[in-house]
Amino acid sequence: MIGGATTSKEHTAIKLYPKYKQHCVFYTSNASRAVTVCATLMNPEGRAALWEQFKKDYEKIQQSFANSKPLRKQLSIEEARANRFDGFSGEWADYVPPTPKQTGIEEMELP
Repeated sequence: MIGGATTSKEHTAIKLYPKYKQHCVFYTSNASRAVTVCATLMNPEGRAALWEQFKKDYEKIQQSFANSKPLRKQLSIEEARANRFDGFSGEWADYVPPTPKQTGIEEMELP
């Protein structure tokens, strides 16, 4: 089971589900939803129905992703290195970042 802010249902369907098709991969949007999913998984009949529903959802998401606009062509490592940003030349060569008004630790008294 995976979920929360670290991932999404789409990420689970596209990246994780294909790698773990033989096993159950369940995405939940938050911890409160995980309780319901776990309770359903404890019931053999509920488990099968839940897994079928998740599989159907994941495969629908995968199909939608496959039919969406094509991904941008990725550069080879050599092309990327040739185009890298060099902050120490060109218009950035003379840039001097502003100096903070105060450095170090500042202690404040709050009411």
